[in-house]
Order: sequence, then structure tokens, then C-alpha cells
Amino acid sequence: MPNHVLMLAAVLFVDTPKRLLNLGLGGGVFERFFRTHLPGLIVTTVEKSPVVIRLARDCFDVQPDGVFALNLSPTIVVPAGASITRG
Repeated sequence: MPNHVLMLAAVLFVDTPKRLLNLGLGGGVFERFFRTHLPGLIVTTVEKSPVVIRLARDCFDVQPDGVFALNLSPTIVVPAGASITRG
């Protein structure tokens, strides 16, 4: 999907990414990709639906190693209008 390519392109601008914040778990495509291709990357995923978290783990093999699927709304983690900088 074109939107997946654009989202993954951000990783190209960091020499050795150490941490990544992903808003929305879905089927865990990004989590599985990063576990395979960047095993040292710590991925924090924010998902507000406990059902989505359970389905991703049970049906799509999203494992909790380095992936933290939190039952939070993304607006709590990154408020609307927030400025995100590298640090």
C-alpha cells in the first residue's frame, strides 16, 4: 500500500533508529516488519482498543518482544497540535 511505503520512509532519515512510536496497531504489520528487519528497534505502539491488541497477538502473531501495545487513546500520547521533534 502506498501509505505504508510513505510511513516507512521516515526510518530512512535516521542512521540507526533506536525507538519508534506507532499510533494504531491494526494487524501489526509495522511491528512484524521492524521485528524482522530492525530487531534492535524498540517499537512503542499505542492502541486504544483492547480487542485489536488481543486479535493482533492471537491472529497475526504480533509478539510483545519490544512491542508495547498500550490501551490508550493516541490523543493522550500526542495531543492535537503537538510539535514532535527528534531528541
